Amino acid sequence: DNQVVEPSLLPESWIDYSGLDLVAIPLNTLSKLENDHRSAILKWVHSGGTLIVYDVGEPATESEELSRVLALDTFSSANSAWTPANLKRRQKVNIVQTDQYGNVVDPADPFGGGGGFGGAVPAVEEAAEEADTEIGTEDFTWPDDEQAFVSRQLMLGTVFVFQENPFPGTAHDWSWFLKSLPNDQQTWTKRHGISARIGSNEFLDFLIPSVRGIPVFAFLLLITLFTIVIGPLNYLWLWRKRRLYLLVLTIPAFALATSLALFSYSAFAHGFSTKSRARTVTFIDQKSNTAVSIGRIALFAGLAPRGGMRFSTETAVYPIWPENTGFESGSVDWTDQQNLASGWLPSRTRTQFLTVSHRDERGRLTVNDTGGDTLEVTNGLEWGLKALIVADKQGRLFYGEDIPAGASSQLPLLTDENHREFQQLASVFPLAKPKQSYNSNGMFDWDVNRYYGYGQSNQASFSTNIAERRLRTFRQLKKDTKEIESSTYAAIVSENPGIELGVEKTRPQASLHMLQGWY
Repeated sequence: DNQVVEPSLLPESWIDYSGLDLVAIPLNTLSKLENDHRSAILKWVHSGGTLIVYDVGEPATESEELSRVLALDTFSSANSAWTPANLKRRQKVNIVQTDQYGNVVDPADPFGGGGGFGGAVPAVEEAAEEADTEIGTEDFTWPDDEQAFVSRQLMLGTVFVFQENPFPGTAHDWSWFLKSLPNDQQTWTKRHGISARIGSNEFLDFLIPSVRGIPVFAFLLLITLFTIVIGPLNYLWLWRKRRLYLLVLTIPAFALATSLALFSYSAFAHGFSTKSRARTVTFIDQKSNTAVSIGRIALFAGLAPRGGMRFSTETAVYPIWPENTGFESGSVDWTDQQNLASGWLPSRTRTQFLTVSHRDERGRLTVNDTGGDTLEVTNGLEWGLKALIVADKQGRLFYGEDIPAGASSQLPLLTDENHREFQQLASVFPLAKPKQSYNSNGMFDWDVNRYYGYGQSNQASFSTNIAERRLRTFRQLKKDTKEIESSTYAAIVSENPGIELGVEKTRPQASLHMLQGWY
């Protein structure tokens, strides 16, 4: 789906773009936007979006106006050069025709091949034949040149530049373009690793360790004993005492005692505080003082917070719910901040969210590269670093550990032992289902996905999430790797690096926080 929006109607917050895959805008229009409107688009790109800038009128390498509006010179995370289009991906594609019901139309089939209503109606048949004739003669309209479009990474997103207007183009042109998108940015679902429409079959992979499942058998036993005691035993005992009139007192008393026992057990097992688990990666561009954090958060509230959950207006929040269930309802108050007022964090309910936040970050890791076999670093961040790998300008890797906030350290070259230590620290608390979990696939199971027509092709995998892919890179890091670029660093943080959890105080468990920075 696509929509054309007047420049005056463009939003001022990057979150308003968070549901999109692509934004296309002429350079002249982008230049004339108010700072807030242009900043919203660029923040969305920093957070993983794909921007198309067209009608540049000259090569991207020569356009000072393009460099100015994108603020490329202020980012260390921007690639040093524009990447030309890959001509090997410039291939024709087979065009699939569909009728008005979405059924695939076979022009050679006299009945249209639709099938849903016993064959396509004549009007649809004629339209399919006409469309087939047009597509048969259509070809590439973009030039057969690697400068037809160029691209450049900007933090987590990508900017594509066309010297001319690529619209409308042909299916073959746009297929070439779509094949050029980075693999983890091709669709919203792949970029985030979740679906906004259906529950996740990986929900149980990210549970809070101390929050056990419902003690079904214990409750069944308690209910059975309650029924026997309050019914037959109570009646027989009072009958033998010839005091049946006391039933009106003993039954409420037994019910009250049982309810208090259940409440006490629940309070003892989980308490009234909020427990949390977080798995986050924060990307810091020190030159531009910009940070983007992507985190998966699990919460369990013994008692739902009175004011709901609160996030800044620069944080996109997506609920994750278990498979075959759905998000029921919730209210949000945007008056002063993003207040998820009700329905988002119920009491004693496993709850998960994916958050993407964009913020200013003036803290930095200061690196003094003397060119020798050691590297001096000063931790100007607010958090201690449990383990740190720094790549100097030549790409050599240095290692340090247990560096408190504000401290300096001399880092030696990375050794095999250091490499193994970092891998082990990056691999703690893996995503995995508990050993005993219920997952019924019976033929009579209620499946909300099938009911609403969302098939398996829509099922997302968190392994494709931008942050999770980066975590996997750190876990599989090789000593001679090129995954860590020169003048960058990767760190495992000993505490929460400013990730919003929506609740002021929580009891964190099994959390993993990592940083990647460009200096």
